[in-house]
Amino acid sequence: MNVSVSPVTTMTRKEKKEATRRELKRAAIACFEEFGFAETQIGQITAEASVAKGTFYVHFKDKLELIDELLREFNEGFVARLLPHLGKLQATRLPELVEAVADEFLTYWHENRTVIAVISQRAIAGMAPNEIRDGMNPQMLGWLKLGMQQLGFSVKPGEAELVAQGLLSMWLRIGLQFVFNDTIDRDTARDVLVRMTVGAIDRVFSL
Repeated sequence: MNVSVSPVTTMTRKEKKEATRRELKRAAIACFEEFGFAETQIGQITAEASVAKGTFYVHFKDKLELIDELLREFNEGFVARLLPHLGKLQATRLPELVEAVADEFLTYWHENRTVIAVISQRAIAGMAPNEIRDGMNPQMLGWLKLGMQQLGFSVKPGEAELVAQGLLSMWLRIGLQFVFNDTIDRDTARDVLVRMTVGAIDRVFSL
C-alpha cells in the first residue's frame, strides 16, 4: 500500500520572526480591545501570543511603537485601496470620484473597526505636538495633495496642505461616527461626505 507523505514545510529564521511579529500585533489588538490600551500590560500581550515576555522587546520597544506600526500599516493599506482611483482623476467628474472614494473609505474602515478603536485609544493616551499637527495619516495627506495637483487646482504655497488637512479632519470625524454610532447608516455617511467634500473644494478653489 502506497502512503502519501506530505512534505515538511520548514520556515526560515526570517519567516519565523515575521510570524512572531504578526502574532504579537494580533495579540496586542485583542488585549487592547479587552483591557484598553492604557491598562494592557506587556505580559498580557505575550501571554495571549504564547511567547516569552522578553520576545516582545525583540520586536518592539514598547506598546507605543507597536501601535504606531499598526497605524502605519492601516494607513498604507487604505492608500493602496485608493490608488486605482487616482488614475481616474482626469476622466471622472469630481462628485463621482468623491463618491467612489467615500465608498472605499467606509468599507475599509468598517473592515478595520477593531484597529481603528485601538488607534483611537492611542490618540487619547497622548500624541506628540508634531503628530497632532501633521495628523495620523501622512500617507492619505500626500494622496490628497497629489490629487489636487492632478486635478489642476491652482493653490498658493501651503494652501494644499491646509485644504488636505481640513478634508482629512472632516472625513475622520464622519468615519468615526459611521463606525461607532449605530444610528448612522452607510448611505447617510457617504452622501454627507460627498456633499461636504465637493462643496468645500468648490468653495475654496472658486474664490
